[in-house]
Amino acid sequence: MLLTEAVGLMNAGLVELLQDQVQVLISEYMRIHYNLQPTRFGKLLLLMPCLKMVPSHVISQLFFQDSIGTIQVEKLLYDIFQSTVVKG
Repeated sequence: MLLTEAVGLMNAGLVELLQDQVQVLISEYMRIHYNLQPTRFGKLLLLMPCLKMVPSHVISQLFFQDSIGTIQVEKLLYDIFQSTVVKG
């Protein structure tokens, strides 16, 4: 998932750094919780390009509609980011 390719992205370096950190954390999680499945993380990475084909509104409906309603996840994330920057 290379979000650094997103149109209008202001800080691609930061996004890339965060993506690397997430990858390390997921890898560690898999190693600890699924130590009998050493190829699980690699298989997960291979599935990631397929997720790009799923429209964001479908993912929002599946995972977030029951908890946050019909608000766009992008707007919610933006608001969270802005409140963190203002407070930080």
